[in-house]
Amino acid sequence: MPGNNAFPVHPFLHRSLTPREAARIQTFPDDYVFEGDRRRQCILVGNAVPPLLGRVLAKSIWERILPFRGAAAKVEITSPVQPAVASLNAIATARPRIVIPVPKKGPGFVDLFSGAGGFKIGFTKAGLRPLVCADFNKIVGATHQFNYPTVPFVLGDLGVPEVQAQVVEAAGEQPMIVVGGPPCQGFSIFGKRRLAARTGLDPREDPRNRLVFSFVDTVAKLNPRWVVMENVAGFASLDEGWFVGQLVKELMKLGYSSVDYRILDAADYGVPQRRKRFVLIANRTGHIIPSPKKEVFRESS
Repeated sequence: MPGNNAFPVHPFLHRSLTPREAARIQTFPDDYVFEGDRRRQCILVGNAVPPLLGRVLAKSIWERILPFRGAAAKVEITSPVQPAVASLNAIATARPRIVIPVPKKGPGFVDLFSGAGGFKIGFTKAGLRPLVCADFNKIVGATHQFNYPTVPFVLGDLGVPEVQAQVVEAAGEQPMIVVGGPPCQGFSIFGKRRLAARTGLDPREDPRNRLVFSFVDTVAKLNPRWVVMENVAGFASLDEGWFVGQLVKELMKLGYSSVDYRILDAADYGVPQRRKRFVLIANRTGHIIPSPKKEVFRESS
C-alpha cells in the first residue's frame, strides 16, 4: 500500500481511499488517531506494520515461552485515565481522546522506529507491555502521545548513541522483546535502489540503510531476550544478501544464537491485502524460532 499523497482508487467510488479506509485495511482500530495533514497520514498508514501481523508475531513468540491460553484476553489492563498532554501533541488537545488501554503486567517490550504504531498495537493486544517507543519523526511522536499518553516516547535519531541511551533510561527495565522496523527506503526495489542498478551506487553507503545497524546497537544496550525486526521484502536480496548476513553476524556476536528470517505475506494472517515483509526473529534463550502459522488459506486455481 503506497504511502504518498494518495492511496489506491476506491473499488467502486470515483476517488482514492481515505487514510481511515486505508488504516482499516491495515487493521488499525477505528479509534486510533493519526496526526498531521492528509499527506502525512498517508505516509504513516502506508508505511505501517499491520497491527494484526504484529499480534500474530507476538503470539507465536509467547507460544514458545509459555502456553498461550488467552493471555491477551485475561491480562490486567490500565484504566483509561487522561494525564496531561505533552507539548508535542498540544495541537490535538481539542479533540475527544480515547486512551488505548495497555497491560499493567506481563512481559515488557520496546518499539524502535515505531512509525504509526503497528507493532505497538499488535504486541499490546497480545498481552505484552510497552515500556518505551522511539522514532525521529515529530508526527509519529504526536500520534503516539495522543493514543498512548501513558507510554514514554523518545523523539530522536536512533543512530545517535545519546538517543539510544535515552531509550534505555526510559525503558526502566530489561525488556523481554525489542521490536522495530528501521527505515526501508534504501532497501525498496523502487527509488534509489532502482537508481543504484543503473548508476552503480553502493547501497552500503546509503545512510538510511545504516540505521539497521543502529537498531542492533540499541538492542545491545537494552539486552532483551528476543528481537524482532521487520523490513521490506527487498531487504533479503539487497547487495546479494550482504545486509542480512551482516545483521545475523552482529546479533550472534551479542549472544543471539538462534536467528531465523523469512518473507511473510500479511494476507496469510488475516490482513486484507497482499503485503510481503521481511521478518527476522532472534533469541538468546535457546528457544526454537517460531514460524507463525497461517490463518488464512487461498484456494488454489
